Amino acid sequence: EMREIKRAPADTDLADIDPEIGQGLAQLQANDQVLDTQLELVGKGVQRLKGIALDQAQEVRLQEVMIDQIDNNMDNATEHLQNVNVKMKETLKNAGGAMGVVIKICLLILVLAVFGYLYRMVS
Repeated sequence: EMREIKRAPADTDLADIDPEIGQGLAQLQANDQVLDTQLELVGKGVQRLKGIALDQAQEVRLQEVMIDQIDNNMDNATEHLQNVNVKMKETLKNAGGAMGVVIKICLLILVLAVFGYLYRMVS
């Protein structure tokens, strides 16, 4: 048969703690409290850094979309400039052909004028 022992929580059969050891334990408890406070500050700092990192990630995603839009606009502008360049080359080529005809007509008129002048001089 087991007998129940009823004691107060502070009652013990152990010897009293040496005052020096008690002071050491008190100092350890104080150091633990300081360490806990510092760890809480570090935890709060980590939470702030997490928020900053999430904000930066969102900003990077937004800038990625903006860069894609700029890239598409640049592609469209480049294609447009290439089309304009082709049209200008064709226009210059056609103008050069027309200019060639005008120059030939002017030369023909000049040659006829020279022959007319020489014909008047001879007759």
